[in-house]
Amino acid sequence: MRMSYVMMYIPANELEPLVANAAGREQATDFRVGATLMQDPTLSQAILELARLITNRVGSRIEQEYALYQIALRVTQHAGRFEPNALTRKVDVLLERARDFIHTHITEDLALEDISEAANLSKYHFLRLFRKQFGITPHQYVVSCRINAARHALDTGDSLNDVIYRHGFADLSHFNRRFKRIYGMTPRQYQVSIAS
Repeated sequence: MRMSYVMMYIPANELEPLVANAAGREQATDFRVGATLMQDPTLSQAILELARLITNRVGSRIEQEYALYQIALRVTQHAGRFEPNALTRKVDVLLERARDFIHTHITEDLALEDISEAANLSKYHFLRLFRKQFGITPHQYVVSCRINAARHALDTGDSLNDVIYRHGFADLSHFNRRFKRIYGMTPRQYQVSIAS
C-alpha cells in the first residue's frame, strides 16, 4: 500500500484576513485553533483540492483563492473559537515575544528557561501557555523552525553538512529523521527533487 500526504503552510498574516472574512468579522487576531491534529473529511478534501490546483497548475488564481477561503471557512466553523479578552491579548503579546526570541536565536542552543525569560513567564507556566496557544510544545516549535530554515538553506544550494551544522542538528541521521517526518523524504532526496 502506497501512502502520501500533503503539507500546506499558510502564513498567519495571510490566513488571518481569510478567517476574519469567513467569520464575518473585521479581524481575527483573537481566533484560536482548537487542535493542531484533527480528522475532518471536509477539511481534508478542501486542502487536497487547493493542493491539486496549485500542484497541477490548473484553474485560475480566483479558483485557488476560493479553495483557500473554503479551508478558512471550515476551520472557522469547526476547528476553532474566538477568545476576545484583555488577558488573551496579554498572553498573545508574551508568547509573540517568545516566538520572536526563538526566531532570533534559532541557530543557538536554546533552553526552555531562556525562551520563557524572554516572555517574562516562569518556565512551566510558559510551557502550558505555549502548548495551549499553539498546540505544540516550544521544543516541537523550535525543531519545526530549524527544519524549515534548513529546507530553505537546501533550496539555495547549501551543502548538507553545512546545513546540519548551522541549524543545530547533532548529525545526519538526526536531521534525516526530523526532515523525513515533516517532508516525507530525506534531505538528499529533497535536494535531488529540487535539482530536477
